[in-house]
Amino acid sequence: MVRLNVMVFRLNQLLQNIVAPQRELLGISKGQPKVLRYVKTHDGCTQNDIAMAYEVKPATISKIIDGLVENAMIIKNKGKDRRSVSLSITTKGQVTIEKWDRVMDEVMAMMTKGFSDDEVKGFHDLLKRAADNLKGVSYEDLI
Repeated sequence: MVRLNVMVFRLNQLLQNIVAPQRELLGISKGQPKVLRYVKTHDGCTQNDIAMAYEVKPATISKIIDGLVENAMIIKNKGKDRRSVSLSITTKGQVTIEKWDRVMDEVMAMMTKGFSDDEVKGFHDLLKRAADNLKGVSYEDLI
């Protein structure tokens, strides 16, 4: 039997091969859809809010935000001081994330073709549990 980690990596690679051209058509990079979706559902959020939600470094989110601002998909709202900047999605950003979500719905339908509703739910639940198990785990925890 193929090792589970190999199957997870293979599935991710297959998904990336399918969606990468769609991302390019929409003018977004690999990390931008999740940030767009977060800003859409959390209007007025900050860079740190997004970094905490996705458990990544604020500097990583900063680069993604800069690209989205440059492409007029989100805007930075000035706060009381230089450090307090909130984010809002633009109409272009909303249209883009809606198109991306339709693409992902189609890809997920292809991926789960032949699965029952219960199997899709079970697959989702298992993936969520696996992700939850790894939250907060670092390389140092392995040695």
